[in-house]
Amino acid sequence: YKPNISILGSRQQMCVHPQVSQETGTQQNHACRTLTASRRCKFYNNADRVSRDPHPGGVMDIEDLVHMGQQEEVCPYFYSRGMSKSAEVIFMPYNYLVDPKI
Repeated sequence: YKPNISILGSRQQMCVHPQVSQETGTQQNHACRTLTASRRCKFYNNADRVSRDPHPGGVMDIEDLVHMGQQEEVCPYFYSRGMSKSAEVIFMPYNYLVDPKI
């Protein structure tokens, strides 16, 4: 048995966009939202084109997601959110469990 697994993390942990990843906190969140809303982030635009199949090497952690995002030019933040919709097991920081927005 191999359950579908997803890992959630913050934009700060997962951003691979060259300019946005240099920002921090609310500036990073705002820059990301601005680019994604206008579909000007190629990493975000590519998030759906990558297969949602489990990683061939097994379970991915945040570092693996970031590396995959850099290699495939895919946003790991939105990719992991997409994977979580069909996941049977979701790994996340503790505060995500109590945050109603997530």
